[in-house]
Amino acid sequence: MDIQIRKAKELDINAIALDMIETQNLHIEAFPNIYAPVEFSAILEHLTKQLSKNNIHAKVAISENEICGHILFEMRKVPKSLFTYERKYIYLMQIVVNNAYRKKGIGTLLMENMRAFARSQNIAKIELDVWNFNERARNFFTEQGFSDFGYRMNYQI
Repeated sequence: MDIQIRKAKELDINAIALDMIETQNLHIEAFPNIYAPVEFSAILEHLTKQLSKNNIHAKVAISENEICGHILFEMRKVPKSLFTYERKYIYLMQIVVNNAYRKKGIGTLLMENMRAFARSQNIAKIELDVWNFNERARNFFTEQGFSDFGYRMNYQI
């Protein structure tokens, strides 16, 4: 299987938005009291706005002229504060590989592309958030060399 990774184009936004709806539905299923359904048109508008920013990047994986996955990431810069040093990092916003293409190395190719971009910008760290319920994603990120950095906890009253 020949997979190409390239910068997302305007014509790719519909496919990425469909994947975002699928991801949103997983979040709704896990946390229906937090996550709300989102209209396709609203996601298109949000995505178009996000991708117009210079610090947000979208790449797509293509197989036989079909988008089979995507990755969205953001270059972030946190200024020095009284308590911390200035730091730059990549924040992984989303990675999706369509069900029919999973376990074929596409997620790894997308991650390698993001890591290459980070190196080209002299950025040495990538961060992400992943829900505890999403064991498949947690395992994937662990396989990619990510490790726990902190924990977010809540208390329901």
